[in-house]
Amino acid sequence: MPPKFHELLAGVLGWTKGENEVNSEPSEHLLHGQPSVLSIDRIDVEFEVWVQVERHALTLALVECGALEKSTRDQNEQKFMESPEWADSSRIIDVPLLKIPPKLIEEITENPLENLEVHMRIGARHFMGIEYFSGKLDGELEREVGNWLDSPTGWHRVAQERGDFASGYFFTEDVLLNFKPDLPKMTIEIIPRELLRREVLRQMVKMKAHVAGQTC
Repeated sequence: MPPKFHELLAGVLGWTKGENEVNSEPSEHLLHGQPSVLSIDRIDVEFEVWVQVERHALTLALVECGALEKSTRDQNEQKFMESPEWADSSRIIDVPLLKIPPKLIEEITENPLENLEVHMRIGARHFMGIEYFSGKLDGELEREVGNWLDSPTGWHRVAQERGDFASGYFFTEDVLLNFKPDLPKMTIEIIPRELLRREVLRQMVKMKAHVAGQTC
């Protein structure tokens, strides 16, 4: 492990500067054993919308344009027919927003930039997602993502399993350290803040242009 990164982990996780030794008073987020370390050079940003099953004409149009798999539509249609009382919670999810033509986006809701509920996933190299957001493209989503990109140094989304640290991520001044369970070890993604900010904001601009029917 590179010396500088080992020093960084020493401060974040309570490691000493030895190979795998730990302090006598370890951090509450202490890892056991040597993790795999990946330097990330690409960020993936995905945008999706949820469409209610009972909007049959719209879901058929989504299949015809290639935004939705026919099998997914058929399965959800069948569930809806069998249990219509669950209509409010039975939705077709994971419809990629970029695959939906702007004219169809306008069928989902009027003034989509202001009214369309968008689900946004930020990840690295198609691994498990780092963070998720939901909201309107023109407003709350921009604010939430902007605040996240400006996060101060510290831990986020720390999870435990049977009392042991399982996952979470840590912002430093220059990078985001994303800790992922990869039994029997742990994988740590090193993501430069500059790369994260640049790519996330670029993709948001691109998606807003798509929804507005513009090229970017």
